[in-house]
Amino acid sequence: MNAAAEASCVRGLVAIDAINEGGAKRWRNELGALAYEVTRRPWLAFVVACRSEYVPYLVTDGVTQQAARVNVQGFTTEEEQERAAQVYLDNRGILRPATPWLSPEFSNPLFLRTTATSLEAEGRREYPTGLHGTKEVFRFYLQTAGRHLTTDYDGSNDLFAPLARAVKGLAACMAHERRDHVLLDEAQSIVGGAFSGFAPQQRTWLELLRLRGILRFDPDFSEEPEDPLDPPNHLVRFAFQRFQDHLVAEALLDEVTPTRSAFVNSGPLVFLLERFGYSE
Repeated sequence: MNAAAEASCVRGLVAIDAINEGGAKRWRNELGALAYEVTRRPWLAFVVACRSEYVPYLVTDGVTQQAARVNVQGFTTEEEQERAAQVYLDNRGILRPATPWLSPEFSNPLFLRTTATSLEAEGRREYPTGLHGTKEVFRFYLQTAGRHLTTDYDGSNDLFAPLARAVKGLAACMAHERRDHVLLDEAQSIVGGAFSGFAPQQRTWLELLRLRGILRFDPDFSEEPEDPLDPPNHLVRFAFQRFQDHLVAEALLDEVTPTRSAFVNSGPLVFLLERFGYSE
């Protein structure tokens, strides 16, 4: 590649996107050596992309000191997000929703990719009408994802109910434990239980939901890397952050009843006041 770049009189670029999406231990251990092998060749340049919260875990100080760092904000304004979504749908051959772009989900890359792929698989070229409320949008998201998980149930709505139980169960666990994640073992039990009675696949249901972009596995940043042969623990979160926020909030509100005030004594939402330094 270096020779080809020199012969063409242009810099050759080795670019790796989203190193935070897998192989965390390996990237931390080997990124520096890879960068050295590329950049010691005069006609090559090297760039990697990584979500900012993962940088301290995946990129060592030695690599950071030798590299230029550029923070990319992405599409920040509503106009930029809407325009990007329109371009994406046009390129996929999916008609834009007839209603105004009021729901922020239609500017979310994960939502668009999941739903557009499902529509294409069904030979459809437009979104259904009536997706006005948040719950309606999320129901559509789950239904389309459940119909195309690459299982024997694809094309049917058989997996919608267990998928809904799985995501609600994960959200309820987050709400009960007052944290934004579920431990891997807990998540395996919750998701496996939700899909109980459905034919097992080559992978676990939890792994399948991760591969289909519904869930994500994050390394536990509270643990410092030690033994290279001891893989880090993983935490399970929803890949679609707004979806997680909605489900967790709903799970918390389910604990509020007419006889149990939300913010008094041991109410289910008292922890929010305590976290921000308020008292009764």
